[in-house]
Amino acid sequence: MTWLSWVVLAVFLAWFPIEAVLQSRLRGERPSGTRRDRGSLVFLFTAIGGAALLSFAVPLLGGPLDAFSYRLTAPPALALVAVLGCAMAFRVWSIHSLGRFYRLFVHVAPGQRVVRTGPYGHVRHPLYLATLVQVSVLNLALVGNLAASALFVAGVAAGLAYRIRQEEAVLTAELGAEYADYAAVTPRLIPLPPFLRGRSPEPRPTE
Repeated sequence: MTWLSWVVLAVFLAWFPIEAVLQSRLRGERPSGTRRDRGSLVFLFTAIGGAALLSFAVPLLGGPLDAFSYRLTAPPALALVAVLGCAMAFRVWSIHSLGRFYRLFVHVAPGQRVVRTGPYGHVRHPLYLATLVQVSVLNLALVGNLAASALFVAGVAAGLAYRIRQEEAVLTAELGAEYADYAAVTPRLIPLPPFLRGRSPEPRPTE
């Protein structure tokens, strides 16, 4: 690790006090509800931790994998800090859009509606997109091997995929047709131009 890696790490760690402040401000506004994680949060953290350990181990193997090694220099480090800052800002925007419905765990409150404002108008899971970018940038800064970072991203993506499947099952069950209609026209994780999105569903008949 170079001193530039430590700079990226410091920017990454700056998120945690920001998160604490946001959690504190929302705590009194949150409605009651039942936690419905189904073990997905533990699975996600395990996937991130396991992928991180694997990525740090890969450069130690040497051999052909050394061809993917690099030393972080100032221009790439500045680019990583910029991307990390954008991901953090995107995360704040997402939390602000969710407002009192924001939770670290899967939760549907009584009377909750589908949020379509802010980044939720472009992707269904902007917070997970921000998470993927944040941890990937940190890994690129610390590990110094593209093959190892690719394995890390794949492991995190697998953890997020499971988490998203569990969350969407709960949201579909609790919010019904409203969430199904939203999911039909809004990409899951990667923003798409309008012409590549699904068509808006036909209005449902009312009785």
